[in-house]
Amino acid sequence: MKLYIFIIAMVLLPAPTSLAQTSCVTPPTCAEMGYTQTESECAGKEIVRCPFDLSVVFCPACDFSEYPLTECPTNATCLEITCEDTTQYQFAQCEVTYIDYDNYWCGYNLNAIIEKLKGDLL
Repeated sequence: MKLYIFIIAMVLLPAPTSLAQTSCVTPPTCAEMGYTQTESECAGKEIVRCPFDLSVVFCPACDFSEYPLTECPTNATCLEITCEDTTQYQFAQCEVTYIDYDNYWCGYNLNAIIEKLKGDLL
């Protein structure tokens, strides 16, 4: 009886090991996961390194984090960035006769208008 149990145990024990081996897959390459750039190609941008090869990185093509506006407010001067046919703006300042209100719009600055008119009359 002990021999019978031993034979059954020997037949069944290798089964989980062989199942584990057949379910393994090759991990994707860095390129397949999108890590195709070098650190110098991503200069000035945030990067993510490939976990399998630290010499290749991923960085976003366009970084609009500092250019949140889709259009420049009326009567304002803006910095702009264009990437992949998309242009975004960063508020810089209002024109001389306007006041900056929360970096999104410029309102009339009556004092500046009066000073300008005084200068034109003199």
